[in-house]
Amino acid sequence: MSQMIYDVNAHRHALLNNPTYLARPGFIQSVGWKEENGGHTLFLHASEPDVADQHGYITQVGLVLPSRYYCGAAGSYSDKYGQPFSNAKYSFLLGRPNEFPELATDWDTSLEVANNIQLSIASGGTPTNWIVDENGSKVIRLGMKIFEKKGGNNPSGIDMTKWPVAANLRDHLAAIIPTHDARHLPLYDEHCALVPPGQIEKKLRGALAEITYKIMRYNFEKDGKIVESITAEIQQIIIKKPGKPQPPAMFSRGAKPVVFAPISTLLAAASASPASAPPASTQLAAPPSPPTLIPTVQSVPAVRIVTPEALASNNVGASPEGNSTNVSGKPSEKAHAPDDGVRSNDKPGEQTVEKTHATSDGSCDAINANGEFFPRRVHNS
Repeated sequence: MSQMIYDVNAHRHALLNNPTYLARPGFIQSVGWKEENGGHTLFLHASEPDVADQHGYITQVGLVLPSRYYCGAAGSYSDKYGQPFSNAKYSFLLGRPNEFPELATDWDTSLEVANNIQLSIASGGTPTNWIVDENGSKVIRLGMKIFEKKGGNNPSGIDMTKWPVAANLRDHLAAIIPTHDARHLPLYDEHCALVPPGQIEKKLRGALAEITYKIMRYNFEKDGKIVESITAEIQQIIIKKPGKPQPPAMFSRGAKPVVFAPISTLLAAASASPASAPPASTQLAAPPSPPTLIPTVQSVPAVRIVTPEALASNNVGASPEGNSTNVSGKPSEKAHAPDDGVRSNDKPGEQTVEKTHATSDGSCDAINANGEFFPRRVHNS
């Protein structure tokens, strides 16, 4: 299948007409916080009850960074943390798409909006985990639990015995097979095809991606203090432009280890064939005399618009009753929950996207088994 040509102008036009796009004018006025599952979740803020009960999904476009990138079959799991293997999660950072000035400007806008959203629910200090610092830049941390308890209403159909974990984790996997199922990371390539689990780590790294997620706010205790955490749970990822392919590493696992010739062998080979003087074109010229320093003074330097009715008709993210507050207000109480980086939903399978299709107008729509609908996914040809 040939690589698609990315049309940034068409994509951005579609994004600005997407009600979930964080950089869209008026986004912050359309959402608010509501109590759910022991914490607070961002919801659509509207006077109509059916609209106000829908999750306030967020869409951003950015570059998937190579640092803190955990998208293998075991995600960010490590034995040294003492956590159960069932808590393993995909986790990565989304950064500024500097290659595309228009999207980079939108990225800056979206971070301002995101900061205002998280401060609107903060009861003391700045919440952690959602907007984080990486090499001096503000980036977005995203994640999704890899496993869920059996009995969900949206089974993935994945054979857990063939889940591609490393050999040292096979026993950990075997221990949770009776109680857990693996989830599909809803990652779609530029052709709107679902990426198989074994290809996720390679496909997503360094890609320009459009990511839709939802955020949840919880409190947890750490070192005797209450810490506020906002986590971003992935709902859908669409690769708009693949990352640059990485050259094969010298030390990647192969049939045999890499062995270097001893220095004595190299020296003997060099002495056996006297080196001749290099041609004039390759000889280095003598360095010029240093110039006289003179003090100087430097100057200081066409796409569908989704209406609330359309969203309501698809029953997106219905939730239990709770107290709703606008982003400018404060919640009535704090909720306490441990910080596991990404909270799993109490409704297993609710976020797993099962189906996708490219429509006649070039969009890529995704629907899960609960009828939740993610429309207006632009597929540029």
